[in-house]
Amino acid sequence: MLNFVKLCKIMGTLRLDLYDDNDETFDLIGLHSTVPLYRLAFFINKYIGLGLKREEKDQDAMVSKIQVNYPVFKYVEPKHNLKMYLVPNKVWTEASTSRSSGSLFETSEPEMIKSVLIKEHVSVDFFIKIEQELSVIPIDKMVDALSKIPAVISSYQVDALQIKQKDYLIFE
Repeated sequence: MLNFVKLCKIMGTLRLDLYDDNDETFDLIGLHSTVPLYRLAFFINKYIGLGLKREEKDQDAMVSKIQVNYPVFKYVEPKHNLKMYLVPNKVWTEASTSRSSGSLFETSEPEMIKSVLIKEHVSVDFFIKIEQELSVIPIDKMVDALSKIPAVISSYQVDALQIKQKDYLIFE
């Protein structure tokens, strides 16, 4: 989707520069932890001093013809134009499956299905997405600070260029 079109007149010719807003740069940190999302957000707030808060609207994704809602925690610092998002990579969703038992009526049984937000990193439990114009937060220091939290098993920077479904990481 094209968000910005700029016409430039250079040496008597018109040049069309296209800027795709979907190619915005962001940093991504992968976290391994066994605690639920709300507890991880609490620990990050406590040990790092952020103010992650649960968003009213979840991140919607369509996985195997099933609508999946991923809860999102957000922190905003308007002074430095910094936004941080904490989102789980794995969510258990209830899906109803219809089975015919040979009778006149079909029976519908709920089934729990595990869905993964970023399929290139199936082993990652949570992601922290950092959007910043200036490098206010050095990513290596953030990774070190996250790894010192008792509830975090490991944390590391993830190469965002390897992700094919970047649309799932647009939270607004």
